Amino acid sequence: STYAYTIPHCPPCLLVLLTIKNRNGIIEKRNFIPFIGSSGYMKKRIFCMSATLLVMLLLTVSLFGIFRLREYGTIHSLLRRYDLSVKAKTSPVLTVGSRKDFSTLQSAVDAAENGSVIIVFSGTYEESVQAIDKTLYILGQDRKACVLTFPNSDYSSPPLEMGSGMLANMTVHATHGELAEDAVAQAYALHIDFDISKNSTLDVLDVDFINDSYQAVGVGLRDHFTLRFRNCLFQCNRNRNAFYCHDDPTANDSVEQNLVVEYCRFVNASTTSSTIYLQSQEAPNSQIRCLWKYNTVENKAGGKRFDILFWNDKTSDISGWQNMSFWKNSPGSHSNDLELLNEP
Repeated sequence: STYAYTIPHCPPCLLVLLTIKNRNGIIEKRNFIPFIGSSGYMKKRIFCMSATLLVMLLLTVSLFGIFRLREYGTIHSLLRRYDLSVKAKTSPVLTVGSRKDFSTLQSAVDAAENGSVIIVFSGTYEESVQAIDKTLYILGQDRKACVLTFPNSDYSSPPLEMGSGMLANMTVHATHGELAEDAVAQAYALHIDFDISKNSTLDVLDVDFINDSYQAVGVGLRDHFTLRFRNCLFQCNRNRNAFYCHDDPTANDSVEQNLVVEYCRFVNASTTSSTIYLQSQEAPNSQIRCLWKYNTVENKAGGKRFDILFWNDKTSDISGWQNMSFWKNSPGSHSNDLELLNEP
């Protein structure tokens, strides 16, 4: 008969030396791993396992690389589309989304330096974002799939407050909420009425603003401030204005307030509230220059599409609004379906 005994040979691998002696006195020695098999079998098994692990590693690296390349492609495509490629070379670029730099837009805004670019990847972000103390460039990955939303229960907590930089390529939706106990009014979807706007610009491009029960956008201009809307939707789903704007309430002699609106659509459904509502704070020597091009204005309830009031709610004669002391329609306003917006 044969007999065997083991001798430790490679402890880290549990490899032992198997010594076999038959009745003829011939001794054979073989490398052996307990419970697995002999050395020849193990070489094949180890090779197969190693090859499998290598393939899995390569696939993982490849998939990770593909995702990273897609992410970089998205970022660079957005930067080129909105002419921010040069700025991104000297300013931080932050990302928001699942497995990105930040999971919420507000946390990215808080961490951002003045002049930073923030890329918001597709998803629904349920938060109220205040970006009112620095210039920021916020770009969404997809106009329809990148949604910032928050209930409009409190005037001081809209989905977004902003004053300088750029907002582009996303949807901002203020859902209906019951008025909060201490709130002075319901919230806009976008609120712009902050001193950071002085001596600056804010470009709003390719954005849908929707409010279920209040003004979609509320604006307070400032001196030496240019606010541009291009290819945007302003939509109020209930009995309020789609767009509300007033002049600078903080100072007299604010003569460089500029509002530019191009290729936009304004929609509401109200018999009592106009679709576009402009108002004067009646500050001495205040003046706003407006430029309107290729805009459509629709009141689905058949009510007024345009109105101007003084702060004391004294109705003005809107037929000559383009030549009022505080609102001036800039030369070049044309191709709007509402004749009041065209250059007289």
